Amino acid sequence: MTKKTFLMRGKERQEFLEYFSRLGGISSEESDGTMLFKGEGWMAEIGPQTVYMLKTITFPEVEVTIEADDKVFEGLLKDYRIKFLTAGG
Repeated sequence: MTKKTFLMRGKERQEFLEYFSRLGGISSEESDGTMLFKGEGWMAEIGPQTVYMLKTITFPEVEVTIEADDKVFEGLLKDYRIKFLTAGG
């Protein structure tokens, strides 16, 4: 199993929830507000949305952890990066 955590800024939490749901993940909510999605050979944890401030500008901030079997991880990570990572980070 391989695991990677991302601190995502500039995207709303709902976008991550919809993405992992579309991948076929079965969701469950933890008592701390974290959403877990489990798919075939993978799992994703989406933390609560917080706010990141850069001077006077605010950005939504969400911690996303992806864990997957080694044979699934690279393809899942590549698709995730294409969907969510931007030129700024």
